[in-house]
Amino acid sequence: MAIPSKALKDINKCFAERVKYSRLNTIETSYLIKEVTSVCKKYKIMISPSIIIEMRDTFIYLLSKTKGTMAHRLGDSIILDYKSKMPILDIALKYELPPMAVINQILIETKHESHKIEKIIKKQTLPKDIHLEEIMKVDPLFWFPCNIPNIHGKLNKLKCEYKLKYDLKKMGKCPDILFINKCSYKRKSFTWIVFKPYILFDSPLHIHDIQKTINNFSRFGPGLILYNDIICSKSFIRKLDVYVDTYAFFD
Repeated sequence: MAIPSKALKDINKCFAERVKYSRLNTIETSYLIKEVTSVCKKYKIMISPSIIIEMRDTFIYLLSKTKGTMAHRLGDSIILDYKSKMPILDIALKYELPPMAVINQILIETKHESHKIEKIIKKQTLPKDIHLEEIMKVDPLFWFPCNIPNIHGKLNKLKCEYKLKYDLKKMGKCPDILFINKCSYKRKSFTWIVFKPYILFDSPLHIHDIQKTINNFSRFGPGLILYNDIICSKSFIRKLDVYVDTYAFFD
């Protein structure tokens, strides 16, 4: 869906003005839909309420993934608050951080190695004074839906031999799909595909996310990123150094 960049800029402002890392409650949801719908009317466009909420949740999810640097800068203060028995959620609120960024920084400050931190969080073997049940209700890492449609039937139609990420563990960071040779699709050639479980829209957060993906996998050649939906201005699409499409139109 092509939308004017000014409209998406104003919509992003609606998301950025009230950052909250948990899901919105009923009142907050109603207010946000009303606010964004007003922007849509101004630009004579239409975005459904469900898409508005999905866009907002995507914004918050991507924002939460960029807060590690801020948490690192506040490391001394965070660890002091933690040692004084301040609850994790209160620390997160105090510094306007997602709770998992706070937990990650606490583990860093208590001399845990980075590769071990990932395992600790994945296996949920955190210190006993960190109540993960409370965190899981708030942090996007847990509540944000990460469901990817099954498109392996569509992939097989391309008649290009490929390997799954699961089969490429020994190669370090790898895309979700890696083709043995270049594959052609809609007059484009690519060697890898990455699945994103959210909507693509005009936002610096998406530029950051896409650039990170390209940096991780550019060694394999050109790639394709698939999204739930694409709601972008034409000028934004031209900024992207990678081919993008939706699961629905990938065929």
